[in-house]
Amino acid sequence: MSKLTAGTYEKYNAKYSTLTLTDGEYALTVTPEKGGMATSFTKSGEEYLWLRDKNYESSDRPRCGVPILFPSCGKPDGGVHHFNGSDYPIEVHGFADLLPWQVKTAADDEIVLTLTPNGLTKFVYPFDFLLEMRYTLSGAKPGWN
Repeated sequence: MSKLTAGTYEKYNAKYSTLTLTDGEYALTVTPEKGGMATSFTKSGEEYLWLRDKNYESSDRPRCGVPILFPSCGKPDGGVHHFNGSDYPIEVHGFADLLPWQVKTAADDEIVLTLTPNGLTKFVYPFDFLLEMRYTLSGAKPGWN
């Protein structure tokens, strides 16, 4: 059975709240404010995810951890997506990994984060959506879906 702890990532003039699920010798950490992504997975204290610390002090993509790519995973044609005769500028990999996510559930058995539309997302992606990410940890088996 996993256990939830709240923490803080603080380095290089950056400070973010973290949530960590621990089960035995395994720990999975997510950072809701930094794109909702998994930022650490350890076994007996040994790190298995690469975290590029200095990226955290900027608003750039971290290019590390396990990012959530939405609404696209690739590079759009000419930097825009075409919907119903209109062009919408969007970066490679979309925007989900650039935005803070809301914590829906933070419990010993799961962390559930959500992302919903705002003014920025509507400018580049004119659709309503509810994106939900659920993180679990059961011994040696991290999970996200």
